[in-house]
Amino acid sequence: KLDLSEKELDTLNQKISEKMTASREALLVTTILQNQVVLRMCLINPRTTLQDVKDTINRCEAFAEEILN
Repeated sequence: KLDLSEKELDTLNQKISEKMTASREALLVTTILQNQVVLRMCLINPRTTLQDVKDTINRCEAFAEEILN
């Protein structure tokens, strides 16, 4: 488990969003929820599959590892 401060988590989420957007694999934007920067994914496209969502989450995790290393 990571021991990151709220500010560090906010920064990490912002950087994940930037990397995901730059990759053009998915558009994950950030929003503020209860004073925290969180990632937001819109799943309104009817062609979006559960595998698409899983792939996007896995990519987020890979970006997080890349950023933290």
